[in-house]
Amino acid sequence: MTTWAESARPPAPDVFERLGRTVLRLFTSVDFAVVQIIVLSLLAVVGMTIRQLPSFAFRSVGDYESAMAGMHARYDPVFGRGLVDAMERLQVFHIFSSTWFTIGLVVLVVSIVVCTLERTPKLWRQSAEIRVAQPDVRLYTPQYGRIELRAKASDDPRVMVALWMIGYEDEPDRSAEICVAEIFGRDVQPAEAAVGMGVHPFGDPSITDEFAALSTGGFLATFMGGPNGAQPGRVVEYDANLNFVKAWPTT
Repeated sequence: MTTWAESARPPAPDVFERLGRTVLRLFTSVDFAVVQIIVLSLLAVVGMTIRQLPSFAFRSVGDYESAMAGMHARYDPVFGRGLVDAMERLQVFHIFSSTWFTIGLVVLVVSIVVCTLERTPKLWRQSAEIRVAQPDVRLYTPQYGRIELRAKASDDPRVMVALWMIGYEDEPDRSAEICVAEIFGRDVQPAEAAVGMGVHPFGDPSITDEFAALSTGGFLATFMGGPNGAQPGRVVEYDANLNFVKAWPTT
């Protein structure tokens, strides 16, 4: 009788699926790549130690037999003719063009390509999410006060001059920004200039995004809150004679 748990169990992978997973694990294994490199290195050492057949030996049968006669004359006294014949069949005398060395190179290249494809997405995500610890530096962080700006700048239409008071952002909700002044060269006229002022909340939920560019000679006062009970996050507009015009938010 088949129980509910047995019927709900996913079917076991077939032979080809298991074989494919095994091959994939093998080709993505760093240990397997290291073994391949070691084997190829040993074959290269053999090729550099044992004299190799010259390239012209493979032009014809006669050239090959003539070159192998020289190999027998050189190594038969050392290893014996039987061992030299076995080395010939194993392609030891042309190791770098042998079947074994070629297969090893192909497998190594495939392994490198598969490893690269398998690891690249993870490495890309890690490189895109680098977290570097920054030192805790507080240069000028007043809680209350008055910030004024007197400056001279170019009125080139491509230029912007600005003074921002940015949040310290040691926490996400301490990221609001107070724009004391923001002037674009394209907004400068012979007798007046539009001066942008206001606040931007960014990650601070207690601040309302309020910004305006005035060209009438008035100015904006941004309230950060203070001991006199001023409501934080308010932007108040005054005219050139310090008369109240309006405030944001209105409530």
